[in-house]
Amino acid sequence: MNKDEKVICKTLKLKYFYLIDTDKMLKKLHSSDEYANFSFASANEMQIKLLFNKIFEVIWEFSSEYNNFLDPMTIMSSSFFCEENRDLFPPLASLLKLSLRSHCIIHGFFNSFSDNTLTSISAPNDKFNSAGYFETLGKYKTVEFKIESPSTIYQMYHNYYNRLDENTYSYSLLKLLDKNETNPKTFALPEHLKNWGCFMIKNPNIRTINRNLDKKNKCILVNYINLYNEYMLDQEKLTTPTDKLLLDAPMQYFYGFSTIKSLIPLLDRIYNITPENSASLNNLEGKILKDTMSAFPYCHLIYSRSLFLKYACLAVTDSPSSYSRYLDSNPNIIAFRTNLPQENRIEYAPIRISNFLKFVSNITVPILESLWDVCINDLLNTLTNDILPQIYQKYIDRNYDIMTNDFCHLSYEEIMSCYHQNNIKFSKIDETIGPFFSPDILCNILSDSTNSDFIFPKEPYVSKIISQILYSSLNIDIFKKKKDFVEDIIDKDNQQDFANSFKANHIRSICDIFMK
Repeated sequence: MNKDEKVICKTLKLKYFYLIDTDKMLKKLHSSDEYANFSFASANEMQIKLLFNKIFEVIWEFSSEYNNFLDPMTIMSSSFFCEENRDLFPPLASLLKLSLRSHCIIHGFFNSFSDNTLTSISAPNDKFNSAGYFETLGKYKTVEFKIESPSTIYQMYHNYYNRLDENTYSYSLLKLLDKNETNPKTFALPEHLKNWGCFMIKNPNIRTINRNLDKKNKCILVNYINLYNEYMLDQEKLTTPTDKLLLDAPMQYFYGFSTIKSLIPLLDRIYNITPENSASLNNLEGKILKDTMSAFPYCHLIYSRSLFLKYACLAVTDSPSSYSRYLDSNPNIIAFRTNLPQENRIEYAPIRISNFLKFVSNITVPILESLWDVCINDLLNTLTNDILPQIYQKYIDRNYDIMTNDFCHLSYEEIMSCYHQNNIKFSKIDETIGPFFSPDILCNILSDSTNSDFIFPKEPYVSKIISQILYSSLNIDIFKKKKDFVEDIIDKDNQQDFANSFKANHIRSICDIFMK
């Protein structure tokens, strides 16, 4: 299935399964000033930023039924957990929404590349593959990145491939993305993934992780942190933020560095917090892990998984009810329900957190991704495959730090300083995120903070838990494709009948499908 066919399929799914009016959505974008002022020949950073922000604003509006529990303007009335702290959760929701916008742009960026331009992960291409994609763009591989012969690099690559084990996690990932149809003994990857491919084949810590993954009783946290440190050294060699992202995103997706890094302090807090009251996070000890982590690794939000989990933990312990305003079929009767005892609320907490993560991962994010793809394909379809990635590059180079940050390290005071209500006025407001959010202040806070190293857990048992989570995360069955019954539906000639029968209560029906 080519890109155009995929977009058609996504459009039909959005229309007839999720009941989103994509025609009206695209019409609104076409009539916007942001699109009218966009220069296809020489778009500058501001034009790209305004257009991307507008696209996200519109797709968020047209999919509001699936995301209003994450919107800072509606979160208190359509909340997933019935959280009550009006000072904390709208600002936190701004960060969630910002993370979702960044995810859409990153998703679109990787979709903009053609998989037809390949490079072999081999000795003759070592210099070329080690340099960043945009660093080598427009240069001659055989001239400017030629390997001098004889060179030890040939023997080194011979050893790299001899050490590969077909039964390992890393080999499976490489094979998944391999496009080499002529020589099965080497890997040929799309050029934008060449840095990732080199690291996967050359780094010895990859092999160490592979070996220890098969030893379930062995703590692999130390090996994992060593891999992370070496990976960071490789990333620092790349000269542009966008090239760093091309290496970082697949590593984050498959190895979850950002997730695990932020998860350790959160778990430390859960396990070591003083139980001053029954509503504290320590009530989740032993329960949250078993019931929520199974869905956690599958979330495509590679830079904000921990943020969403942190939000869910804070929200569920702030909630006076075990119900959800968002998911309840009749939200009007919530006011008449008696609040449950705290022990009952905590009893239901793990499944509520799990449902939240499942909903975001299986419904909210895929819808936003599909809507972004449909919009970009319609608005920028005249751009060639080599130009569109450069459009994204201009945006990413300027916004890399904020796009790849999980915000988990921010304090309450820092979060609140980016958010105002009535008494404080900001000079610049990001209206696509919310009328009270200042991205400039957030960027200043992030620029003043340093990228901390991995923190070892305070307690040995926490380290063991992390190892178990990591094992589960790294061993997700990425090849097991769930049958998409939606595609079966839209391939039939009964689209309208299906839509009419589904309209009555489609949100809850979708929840029932994906939450089982």
